[in-house]
Amino acid sequence: MKGSRVTIEHVSKRFDNGFIALDDINITIEPGEFFSLLGPSGCGKTTLLRIIAGFEYPDEGAVLFDETNVAPLPPDKRHSNTVFQTYALFPHLSVYENVAFPLRLRKVPKETIDEKVKHYIHLVQLDQHIHKKPNQLSGGQKQRVAIARALINEPKVLLLDEPTAGLNAELGERLIRAILTELSAEGRTLIVITHDLPLLDHMKQVIEL
Repeated sequence: MKGSRVTIEHVSKRFDNGFIALDDINITIEPGEFFSLLGPSGCGKTTLLRIIAGFEYPDEGAVLFDETNVAPLPPDKRHSNTVFQTYALFPHLSVYENVAFPLRLRKVPKETIDEKVKHYIHLVQLDQHIHKKPNQLSGGQKQRVAIARALINEPKVLLLDEPTAGLNAELGERLIRAILTELSAEGRTLIVITHDLPLLDHMKQVIEL
């Protein structure tokens, strides 16, 4: 099992304007579990995801990856990767180089980089766009590049914010099936934000398969 147990213990978050985004939240997500945060806009889903990822810090409470409280740690010190709806792609790099970037930082051998990049680009069905720049892609295609870049790091915890935004239903289902199959094979933990009930139903069907 390569995933981490994620435990949210009494997490609260208030913003400067007095808005209470989270109030004493307690959740345990087991290693290798696929977990979804479901709810309308403004209910605190993205705030909780950002706290788990390390982009926000809770006012109270702890976030444990296995037995370690990671709440005080920055994102790069956690064994997780996050894909937000903003994509955060490098505009001057091709699809291939955007996906390869995390491995180049770690000085992974060139042959291994090439093998893994092509695998994950194929997984998100972007083989035909491998040499394009982000400005040549649709929003849904950019989302898939960001997902491939997160997956290539093989995180213990993968966090996705509306992963099928900008995709039609058929493509969204195929992408989710591919992601779940990939993560399930290695027992990694997946946390997904969505308000898409049909997507959740499809995820359940995939998990049952």
